[in-house]
Amino acid sequence: RRITPERRNAEANDATSNSAGAAGNAAASVSWVAYIVNVLSRVFWVALALFVADYFEVWPILLRSTLANRTFLNLGIGGFGACIVLGLYMILTVDMRRFPNKTYFDVAPALIGVLTALGIGTIVCLLVGFWPVHRILTPVILVVLLVGW
Repeated sequence: RRITPERRNAEANDATSNSAGAAGNAAASVSWVAYIVNVLSRVFWVALALFVADYFEVWPILLRSTLANRTFLNLGIGGFGACIVLGLYMILTVDMRRFPNKTYFDVAPALIGVLTALGIGTIVCLLVGFWPVHRILTPVILVVLLVGW
């Protein structure tokens, strides 16, 4: 049996018309639960990132620590800023203003590779910059900070 799009739509309409009340409420409750879980996950990671930044004194290290490798730390901070600026450019240009119906691959395919290379270089620079201060905990701290931000 070959399933065509028309047949699939007809079967879906029959299924929803037979159980519209129960299925509609179940789908609405599942989407509401998924939304709540998504929001709680975001709040958890941001709170964890703020806690880790405070506990491991990330801001004083960034601003005035003599133990950190300042050259790589400054390169990592600059790379992180560049990633944020390029990401905002892609979001504002592609998604919202100029090309609402196209993807990033259609509009700026080279920019994705540039952002990937810049992100990897940024993480390596931050690892090398923070390593003299936190040693083996540096990768864990950076993962929590970057997921939370």
